[in-house]
Amino acid sequence: MAIAIFSLPMEGLLVDVEIVKNKLKNNKLLYHIALIPWLPIRLVKYCKKKRLDRKILNENKLRLKKFPVKENDILYFGVPYQLNAGDMAQTYCTRNWLKENYPGREIHEFNTAALLDESFLHTLKEQSTSSNMIFFQSGYTSHEKHRDHGMHKAVVQLFSNNKIIFMPQTVNITTDAELNRTAKIFGSHAHLLFLARDRISYEMVERIFVSSGVNLLLYPDIVNILVGADAFQAGGDSRNGVLMVIRNDSEKYYGTQIIHRIQNELFCMGEEVEITDTTLSDIDYDSFYTDFESVFSSLIQKWASAKIVITDRYHGTIFAAIANTPVIVLATNDHKVKGGYEWFAKEGYSSVYYADSPDKAIKLTKAILDDYITAQNSDDFKKKYYDRLKRKIEIL
Repeated sequence: MAIAIFSLPMEGLLVDVEIVKNKLKNNKLLYHIALIPWLPIRLVKYCKKKRLDRKILNENKLRLKKFPVKENDILYFGVPYQLNAGDMAQTYCTRNWLKENYPGREIHEFNTAALLDESFLHTLKEQSTSSNMIFFQSGYTSHEKHRDHGMHKAVVQLFSNNKIIFMPQTVNITTDAELNRTAKIFGSHAHLLFLARDRISYEMVERIFVSSGVNLLLYPDIVNILVGADAFQAGGDSRNGVLMVIRNDSEKYYGTQIIHRIQNELFCMGEEVEITDTTLSDIDYDSFYTDFESVFSSLIQKWASAKIVITDRYHGTIFAAIANTPVIVLATNDHKVKGGYEWFAKEGYSSVYYADSPDKAIKLTKAILDDYITAQNSDDFKKKYYDRLKRKIEIL
């Protein structure tokens, strides 16, 4: 990652290009001028994206032809195509939750790129009846710039008689006009349940969604059902060093210089430090999609091999809790990751910490290491929330 040659007022240190880009976005004229040298690269990326969308659409068409939608089947929309362990963990957990709670029903999974194709979406509509429940993938998808948001609105309008459940969403709809448009579409649907993934998301939409008639609940991310689960209990006898799980995208708050400063401070404490991410590049999509359980088991073992995890990733936090590893959560550019931490604080999980500055993260690490105790996290999220979700859906 390149380092910017000028500084911005963030922690008094140089920041990298991704963060500079986010700052420039506040000034549209400067932002578009700055993008001029990158137009050829953007064009190549656009063409690659179009080719990938066509590939995804064709795969979804073949899937639908081979397995037509029947009465009482479940439609699972927005299944991710990217190799991100957090997104696929949500898919894995949603898929298993649906199988457990609706045994005997076939589950049809479709990707967003296909659902944005009007012809394909209408073909799905023609095959379905009001008996087919629709579940949307959880995540940070309820904002104007995410293509899932447009897909959500199109599906809600077209499938007006089906039960529709939004698995927990982080919401960041930034304009009143779009918030009102969304509320009007969602509120016109008689059997829709929207799960907000954090308090700020819930409060952002509560007034206008509820007044429009939307069924709204505050609900934790579904991957939390694996916290305390026997299937992924990992060993912790040979824990060593600190694992830093750091994002490299537009949601990052701290630049490379600051992350390296934290790393160097930990080296000075005598700790080995590894930096990784939840985005995986050494595995093909088919294996990731069909054999995620073994991929995930290996990932949790990695989290469980560390004494402490430091992360600015939403699911980096949850993975650490699954692995019974103390975790320190860093700030990001929005409320998403802190909102994930707040669930653990609310439910009394003492092994999850929040650091509002790099210095706080370093101090917390030292304190945890000085009095180190491996966490023994309970399965309260599953019992308190997801064992009760089916009943909430039934009364829609």
